[in-house]
Amino acid sequence: MIPYLPSPRIMIALFWYDTQGTVLAKLVATLILCSAQLAQSQDVEVATERGPYFVGQGVILQLTAKDFEEAPQPTSELLSEVPDGVTVRLRSVSPRVSSSVTIINGSVRRSKEVAFVFRYEVVASRVGKFEVGPFEVKQGGITIQTESVTYQFQEVDQDDDMLIRVNIPDQTFYVGQRVPVEVQWGYAADVRSVSELTIRGELFNQFTWQDQPAARNQQTLTFMTADGEVRLPYAVTKETIGGKEYVVATVRRTLIADQPGEYNLQPVSANIQKVTGWKRDFFDGLIPAKTAPMQASGKPLSIRIKALPILGQPASFAGAVGTGFRLDVDVQGSTIVRQGDPIKLKVTLQGDGNLNEASLPPLSADDGLDPNRFRLPADDVPGKVTGNQKEFEVTIRVEDATVDQVPPIAYSWFDPEQERYVTTRSEPTSLTVREAQVISSSDVVSSQPIDTTRNQQPAEIPRERNASQGATQGADLAIELNPTRLINNGSSQMLALVATSVCYLGGLGALAFTILDQRRRQVPSDVHERRERFKQLKRQIETAAARPAPAAAKEMADVLRSMQPDVWEADRSELSELMRRLDDIAYDPRSNSGPLEAKLVARVIDFVNQTQKKHS
Repeated sequence: MIPYLPSPRIMIALFWYDTQGTVLAKLVATLILCSAQLAQSQDVEVATERGPYFVGQGVILQLTAKDFEEAPQPTSELLSEVPDGVTVRLRSVSPRVSSSVTIINGSVRRSKEVAFVFRYEVVASRVGKFEVGPFEVKQGGITIQTESVTYQFQEVDQDDDMLIRVNIPDQTFYVGQRVPVEVQWGYAADVRSVSELTIRGELFNQFTWQDQPAARNQQTLTFMTADGEVRLPYAVTKETIGGKEYVVATVRRTLIADQPGEYNLQPVSANIQKVTGWKRDFFDGLIPAKTAPMQASGKPLSIRIKALPILGQPASFAGAVGTGFRLDVDVQGSTIVRQGDPIKLKVTLQGDGNLNEASLPPLSADDGLDPNRFRLPADDVPGKVTGNQKEFEVTIRVEDATVDQVPPIAYSWFDPEQERYVTTRSEPTSLTVREAQVISSSDVVSSQPIDTTRNQQPAEIPRERNASQGATQGADLAIELNPTRLINNGSSQMLALVATSVCYLGGLGALAFTILDQRRRQVPSDVHERRERFKQLKRQIETAAARPAPAAAKEMADVLRSMQPDVWEADRSELSELMRRLDDIAYDPRSNSGPLEAKLVARVIDFVNQTQKKHS
């Protein structure tokens, strides 16, 4: 930490303020302190490394903003355009805060100095004289502008023992295509003399790259880009070129062609600090004593990227570019459903291409799912990339009971090798669709079959009939819209009064019975009702087990479906599996008329028992 020493003027003012008691003396001392404080205004200093400066070698340019507030952090901006052939990148911003305490005649004075250091890196790709700046530093309402800095960059000596190559397929590329690129660095001399190896090039700033990160403790090569350093793993081989044996490090990268155009790029270069002298350290080991900048340059690069053709683009195209795509569709859960029930589809896209950007087209595209027979999602479906595949989850509903399958879904992509669109289709999946079940009042009040002959004549309610016998069986639930009939029908009003009285009396009786029964059993009503319900379900299963397998399976499946609200989330997969097996037996025309398999019946009963225990 740099010690803080007050200026002589401030020290004299403080001494005078403490020793002189007159008002005039204190006033003069106060004016001196205020003037000193005003003199310590905000300032920005500019500093850079000493030359010489070499092409391809980064140079640090530093701005130090002094006497600013700690918060908010000031910002720095380059006001002029960056010269052609030069890149300027902000590498870091770091605050520096120092505090000091001064004691004079027992009086304690505390002060704090705040500074922010902006570190820029300036790199030139060609020889020349360049002016960088000015810069502007802002904090709140304070703005300070710096002077510009002039650099004279000179050529770096070429190292005949070093090479740099970039291997790109010699072809035209298309937007969205993944392009394999090999970057090779080789050295024919002693690699121990290589220090601070960096690889630079316009190629690495012009495009987006998809790279495999290095594993832990894996050796890497350093690529300098406009966004900072990128360290990538490499493979080492040996190669003889021009009679020299090179140690070659190969980095494999993937270029993403995201913008169409003709790109003529400057050569990629490799820069090192070559050790030209050695010395002994404390432990008698060799360490570099003298270095010299060296460089190797590759060849100019030319890349052509074309836009995807609009003519002939299928409706099932959703941005996929590559080769060998395949679409698989699986129905999650039972393939026996009711009309209108949700069906969850797992759609898996596999292929060699831009899976991250590939999405799912409309399921109805190119004669896929008929929107008149299926209810399809209206919004885009997000996907998740895992390895070389992307998974989507889609929920559809069957609107037509005659549907017998999930039809093939079309998926199209652009093949850059064939330079055309290619379409594949998923395999169809069989479905068994039952009509939606409509529940009437008799389904709710009574489980006994209704004698339909009683509905042939206008019904009269016998006065001696007990309300507990299901007085609402066969009732007409239609809503009457004629106000005259609703107001003037006196007999209807009398019947309504009688029915209302019976309902109230029945309800009061049931309430009294329930209270007495609860006191007798000392069991909560909901627990007792659930217990009785599970007993009824088990009796239905036992009764169904005596019937032929198809009928037994259908009744047991209906029992399990009625239990769905009571089943915990963790047990839903087992419930779905049991319903699927029972549905398969119930609707399989090959099922025999013998009894249902005893193990399956026992498993159903055990599932009911386990569910009941969890609610006890």
